[in-house]
Amino acid sequence: MISELCYNYIVETFLTAGSLSKKNKGRDFLSKTIKTVLSAFGVLMIWGLYLVISGCSMLLLDDEFPDFAFEKTDKELLVVEDALYPSLESSIDQYIADLNEEGSTVYLYIWEEGTAFDLKAVIETYYTENGIGGVLFVGNLPTVWYEQNGFEGHEEFPIDLFFMDLDSTWQDNDKDGIFDYHSALELEIFISRINGTTLELMRYFDKVHKFRTGQMDIDPSAYVFKDNSWEDFKPGSDFGLSRIYNSILINEKKGDTERANYISKLTTSGAEYVYQWIHSFPPLLVVEGSSSWEYIHTSDIISGNMKGLFYNLFNCSAVRFTEDNLGMTYLMKTDYGIAATGSTKTGGNYYPNAFHYVLSEKGTWGDAFKGWYNYYGVKDDKWFLGMIILGDPMLVLTKEAQKGLKSLSVGIVPPSPDEIEELNKEILDFGYDYSGGSFAEYKNQNPQFFGD
Repeated sequence: MISELCYNYIVETFLTAGSLSKKNKGRDFLSKTIKTVLSAFGVLMIWGLYLVISGCSMLLLDDEFPDFAFEKTDKELLVVEDALYPSLESSIDQYIADLNEEGSTVYLYIWEEGTAFDLKAVIETYYTENGIGGVLFVGNLPTVWYEQNGFEGHEEFPIDLFFMDLDSTWQDNDKDGIFDYHSALELEIFISRINGTTLELMRYFDKVHKFRTGQMDIDPSAYVFKDNSWEDFKPGSDFGLSRIYNSILINEKKGDTERANYISKLTTSGAEYVYQWIHSFPPLLVVEGSSSWEYIHTSDIISGNMKGLFYNLFNCSAVRFTEDNLGMTYLMKTDYGIAATGSTKTGGNYYPNAFHYVLSEKGTWGDAFKGWYNYYGVKDDKWFLGMIILGDPMLVLTKEAQKGLKSLSVGIVPPSPDEIEELNKEILDFGYDYSGGSFAEYKNQNPQFFGD
């Protein structure tokens, strides 16, 4: 039960806030009423009220985002690679019908050929003339690359933010075909991708149809797996996920963050939302075991048919879509995955409260990404310039999932500079060094995207 001191504090707070009578009779009546209410709500509500009156800095209230607002997107541009469209036509028709049923408008564009600049021009036209809020690329469509010095080394990586800020400036000062400068960014729209074989894409569209029609058999819950390197970063926090889910499992202590536990969870009960902090390369996760590093390859994800629907991947390069990668594997090669967010380079979303806030308010996956990036991601290119989303960006979490305590959700205050420096140190201590998947290789593999 709540302590007598805390109880008296609550009584006094309600008396003062309500300008109620100070007479003993009124106080006795209110005291009895509060006792009844507290008993009815039980231990969980008592704990929440204690956080409210104690001014806990870990509390995430609606007014934590006083300058943060979003408008749910209801117009999407669907860009489909021309070679795929004939085989996908019926799947795409169903997808469009489902979105129309939800009240959204979808514009279909068949992509034949051209550069990333040509593709951006198409997007700009639909934004100006039709007011689209987001785009889904289906198939192998072009992108641009960016280079910078980050984490004490040279980085080059595909960057879809290029398509999302429609009036930004991008420069290639050393004339090597890779951008190395951009103006200040503020996203007007969101961009997402799916790519795979024809059969994989057909299966993907079937999955999102089943999700929208309530045919997915995963309970609305969240799973947070935070490996040993980050055990001490905001310990115990659900990162605002209790605004969305009543059921959250957090594995963050040594002994709990074993490869076997991760695989067991995602091959048995699974979770609708998975937020994982694990060292990685594009095609594998590197889990710190009790005596050595342990690996989870994309082949393990496929053979285990892992049961997660939405993935927030704090895994370096996990969505580097220009090569075999974890994110696309969850989506295209299992019966469950339908959306992911992560980075095409070293980095990941270590402060996702704004992302989760939008999802809790029934915003789309794309709305959540755009809102988070403009609110927080824009602040740090080293960590966030490679951030993208994969999968259908118009997805909204299930209604059953949005039953968390929206006014009493434990989140996190933004990390301090010292905490961010500790995150940087963990990356450097791991010795992340990925030399594959270069721009030169991408250009050689995709000459159709370049006007040389």
